[in-house]
Amino acid sequence: TSLESVQSSVQGSAKTQLNGLIERVKASQVRVDEMKETTREQRERVACESILREAQAKLNAVDEAFGKTSDAEAPYLKGIEFLPLEETIKAVADSEVAIVGVQEAIDEARAFLQEKVVEIRKFAEVVSKVGLKELDTLNKKRDGAVQKVALFTKETEERKRAMLQQQAVSKVTEAEAAARKMMTTAKDFTLKETESGEVEITPKAAQEMCDRFAAASKFAEERLDDARQYMVERQRATRAEKKDQATVQEMSGLVSRLNTVQSELGKAKSIASEHEQKFVAKMVMQEASDLMRTLESGIEKVTEEAAPLLVEGGRRFLGDLL
Repeated sequence: TSLESVQSSVQGSAKTQLNGLIERVKASQVRVDEMKETTREQRERVACESILREAQAKLNAVDEAFGKTSDAEAPYLKGIEFLPLEETIKAVADSEVAIVGVQEAIDEARAFLQEKVVEIRKFAEVVSKVGLKELDTLNKKRDGAVQKVALFTKETEERKRAMLQQQAVSKVTEAEAAARKMMTTAKDFTLKETESGEVEITPKAAQEMCDRFAAASKFAEERLDDARQYMVERQRATRAEKKDQATVQEMSGLVSRLNTVQSELGKAKSIASEHEQKFVAKMVMQEASDLMRTLESGIEKVTEEAAPLLVEGGRRFLGDLL
C-alpha cells in the first residue's frame, strides 16, 4: 500500500522499477495466502488438540475435587447408624468445603467449554466437526458432575439437619446432667444435719461445700442458657424450613426437657439456700463462741494478775511495797 501511494509521483525508469516491485509484492502475498490456506487445516488441528487437552484437564480437576467429597462422606459409609457428634460435625463441615471445591471446578470447566465451542466453530469443517464432538462429550461429562454434586449437596443438607438435631439433643442432655450434679451437691448439705436439724460441720468444711455448690450452680446455668439459645435458633430455622410434624414435636420435647431442667435448678437452689443459711448461722455462732472464749480467757488472766490489788483492799500488796 505504501508503494502504491507513491506510484503516481514517480516517473521514468524509477516508476518502471516501482511497478515491478509492486507486482512482486502482490505475487508474494498470493503465495503467502496460498500457503496459509494450505496449512490452515494443520494449524487449526493443532490448536483444536491443544484446546481439547486443556478442556480434559478442566474435567480432570472436577474429578479430583469429587475425590474430596468421597473422603468427607467416608465416616457415613462405615455402617454405623449414629456417628459420634464430634465426628459428625467434622464430616458435615468437610462435605460443605468439598462441595464448594467441586462447584468451583465445574464452573471453571463450563466457562472454558462455552468459550472454546465458539472458537472451534470457526475452524475448518473437517477440524471443527471432530473438535465439537469431543467438546460435546466433555460437556456431557460436566453435566453428569452437576447432577452428582447436586445429589451430594442434598445428602449433605440432610446429614447437616440430622447433625444439628443431634447437637440439640446433646446440649439438652448436658444441661440435664449439670442439673443433676447441682441437685446432688445441694442434697449434700442435708447429710451434715442431725435428726434434730442441728448442723454438724466445721466452718472450713461448710465454706468448701458452699463453694462446690456455687460452682455446680454456675456450670448448670451456663449449660441451660447455652441449650436454650441453641434451641431458639433451631426452632427459628425449623419454622423457616417448614419441617415435618415429627421434627416439630421432637423440638417441642427438647424444650419441655429444658423447662424441667429449669425447675430442677430452682429446687436445688431452694434446698441449698435453706441449709446455707443454717451453715452461716452455725459459723456465726461458732465465731461468736470463739470470741467469747477468748474474751473470758483474757478476763481471767487480768483478774488473776489484778488479784493482789483486790484482796483485802490491797493491804497485802501495799504491805509488800512498804
